[in-house]
Amino acid sequence: MPVTQSGVAAASASHEARPSGTRDAAGRSERTHSLRQTSGRGKSVKGGAKELELTDLKWIRTLFPAARNGPAVIAVCDQAWQRGVRPGMPLAEARSMAVPLLNQRSHQSAGRSRSQREVKTPPEIQFREWQPLEDRAGLISLAELTRRFSPVTGLDQMPAPDCLILEITGCGPLFGGESALAEQLLRTMQSNGYRCRVAVTDSIAAAWAFAHYDGDVRMARSSGRGHIRSVSTPAGRDQTLNLPILIMPPGQHSDSMGRLPVHAARLLPSDIDVLSQLGLLTIRQLLDLPREDLPSRLSIDGVRRVQQLAGLDDELIVPIPESSPIEAEWSSEFPASQHDEILQVLNHLVAQMAEQFVSRHVGCIRLKGELHCLTEGASSTDVSLRTQSIENASTLPKKEMRTLIVETVKPTQAADLLMDVLSLRLEAMKLSLSVEKIHLLATTCPLPTARQKDLFDETQHVVPSDELATLISRLNGRLGADAVLVARQADDVRPEYSVRLTPAVPDLQGATLSLNREDVVHQLATPAEGDGRTSAVTTPLRPVRLLSAPFLLPQRTSAALMMEGIQWQGQSYRIEQIIGPERLQTAWWHDDAIQRDYYRVRTTVGSLFWIYRDLVTNQWWLHGLFD
Repeated sequence: MPVTQSGVAAASASHEARPSGTRDAAGRSERTHSLRQTSGRGKSVKGGAKELELTDLKWIRTLFPAARNGPAVIAVCDQAWQRGVRPGMPLAEARSMAVPLLNQRSHQSAGRSRSQREVKTPPEIQFREWQPLEDRAGLISLAELTRRFSPVTGLDQMPAPDCLILEITGCGPLFGGESALAEQLLRTMQSNGYRCRVAVTDSIAAAWAFAHYDGDVRMARSSGRGHIRSVSTPAGRDQTLNLPILIMPPGQHSDSMGRLPVHAARLLPSDIDVLSQLGLLTIRQLLDLPREDLPSRLSIDGVRRVQQLAGLDDELIVPIPESSPIEAEWSSEFPASQHDEILQVLNHLVAQMAEQFVSRHVGCIRLKGELHCLTEGASSTDVSLRTQSIENASTLPKKEMRTLIVETVKPTQAADLLMDVLSLRLEAMKLSLSVEKIHLLATTCPLPTARQKDLFDETQHVVPSDELATLISRLNGRLGADAVLVARQADDVRPEYSVRLTPAVPDLQGATLSLNREDVVHQLATPAEGDGRTSAVTTPLRPVRLLSAPFLLPQRTSAALMMEGIQWQGQSYRIEQIIGPERLQTAWWHDDAIQRDYYRVRTTVGSLFWIYRDLVTNQWWLHGLFD
């Protein structure tokens, strides 16, 4: 078949697709699984497809320089490999290598029988056009086969992905152990025509490395080394099978991973070239480099990959959306017109969805409801009885759809919490229309890892972050996320700009949504040590209340201020003590540059004011109160 203009082709001599599998673990103590695939077929990928295709093509041309000037081979099967065809080889050279060598002597033996003259011809090698989007779609379709092994399945985030990452923390006992789980997963892939390599480790980076590399410099090609199991054949003899499965005990993958080449670190080719010039060939040598020297030698992506290999940065699994999302729908010929009736319908739908959350081992982080309303108060029965003619079309009741969106700070399976948030949002909508149809769609994500609590410790049964997450979820439901704000310190010397108000939880999408929100809530609930704040010894005192705009004082000199005191809100305050100054000034290139001397002023009645003198105009201003 003709080769695409992208300059990439895939060689295949059989109908069997050639993926390899990996099982891996996200940082900390979690266990994850990854599945590597070299070819696949499926539906086209929606959304940003052109950008994804260009990214994949650019990556392939970087890996295989021959693809920059013309068609090149990027993947081969076993038969093509035996003929000498290799990835990165120009297509013309690969075609010449793929021509089978016929036994010429067979044509010269005229006196032999027909069966003796017949020559077994090797299978013809076919060159097929590489379709990056079809490969991505094939991986996404393949993910559906892994749903029963893991609650979360994600796609490899490298360009031209060939892996599936599975989160299997706590799933091993359901299959008789992680080894049995990996075997069943491998059998499932093989029964669907795929060859896989499976690796189980404590981090995604390590699992990816073990799945793609088998301890040798070259990329692993289903070598079969790793998991060994003895089985009994029908003849009663024991047979040892080498399965492409590698399971690393928790916390023990570092030594084995250190022997792998730096290519297993998922680095850019430019970073690989730099390391080669430095004589660094293995991951152990890479990890031994001083961390402070990495930014000067590697790209930003390379530094991040090294941090992930060392277990210093968490790597998230970007979950592949399920083909069958969790949703529920209600419709009736008799619309729900009362608030209580709508709540009853919502309660019934949420209860149905909560059962699916539990069965799929996921939590709801976002719930979107579509309410189809009748604006003229007529029921669907009235509409169906009317004549559906053009003349009477003007008498039909108009319909409109109201959207109801609620979010929770943490993923939850609790129907009560979802109903609380929904009812608050519905009350804020002030819906006065009849509803004939309601459709709910849930956005789900993995549940956080449960922590063991002490039965006899009363403090462990009340988790501040959980209580705060529930409170924020309910406030967001009633007021909206834009109205629930927290004060955060800004890096600005000007007091009026040193604090900014931001939403209590970040507005994120995808897999980072749950993790980042949980981190933010945890920091809000436990702002103790380790939160990056400076100590009270080095932090200058700041007033509890800062005026929205400084208040001009009439005095022009410090002597006049001491004698006359401060007039504020109809009252006069005599000054007893002045503490300062603290000079605050900005650089000259600021549009709103300031030069101020701040003082803490204590009055005879015990009040404490924060005032400053403008060094440019010599005017005195009241800016805050410590009371």
